Amino acid sequence: LGIALDGDADRVVIVDEKGNEVDGDQLMAVVASYWQAEERLAGNGIVATIMSNLGLERFLGGLGLSLARTPVGDRYV
Repeated sequence: LGIALDGDADRVVIVDEKGNEVDGDQLMAVVASYWQAEERLAGNGIVATIMSNLGLERFLGGLGLSLARTPVGDRYV
């Protein structure tokens, strides 16, 4: 597992044991499903930018979770 942050730590890149990149949508899916199982997810959903993909939305929907989309930029999330 490799984790790298940009200079001000507002972006992350993760790679698995084989060097495959885990993209942001995959990371949000893993965290959301874990938090849901641990009953730590407030409001039955997560917030992501409009750049998140349909696969994330469908995955979350299968878990009974919603995805709220915002414009890109830290002031919106």
